[in-house]
Amino acid sequence: MSGEDLKNYPVDEAVELLGCKKSYILNNLGRFQHQKIGREVVFDAEDLRAFKEMHRVRPATEAPAAQVPTEPKSLADITPIGRRRSG
Repeated sequence: MSGEDLKNYPVDEAVELLGCKKSYILNNLGRFQHQKIGREVVFDAEDLRAFKEMHRVRPATEAPAAQVPTEPKSLADITPIGRRRSG
């Protein structure tokens, strides 16, 4: 195990490395992998990688086919989509 594996980054350093706002990290802390040592919240390299992967946006591989609405063949083919309130 190298020293880099054991390095912990406090929130201020993690914010600099990730390029986001401190308030975003603190307000969403429950969603992110992190460690608490005493009262201090820290991140290690694995936590930061998980954070980045969680926020990665990948392009769609193919565009969804456009759905062309088809007309019903008879009144029996029509189904209600919901109940309207009167009033």
